[in-house]
Amino acid sequence: MWRHAGKSNGVYYVCGDQDGLKRIRKAAKTGRTYRYDDLGLTLLLLDTIKSQAIEMRAAAKAARESLIAQ
Repeated sequence: MWRHAGKSNGVYYVCGDQDGLKRIRKAAKTGRTYRYDDLGLTLLLLDTIKSQAIEMRAAAKAARESLIAQ
């Protein structure tokens, strides 16, 4: 509702599994007067977010260790 009213730049839904992701994606595409792509809606699986966080942490650690070694 905030997104449609222009009070938010976007919405993130974190889904625990593929079935939840499909349900939210389907709900987002129904009953709307605007295109799904224009919603600012991002749907992600929890496992994807975990993987991204681990990768970012590893990259930050490597960068920090590189600075210390100089």
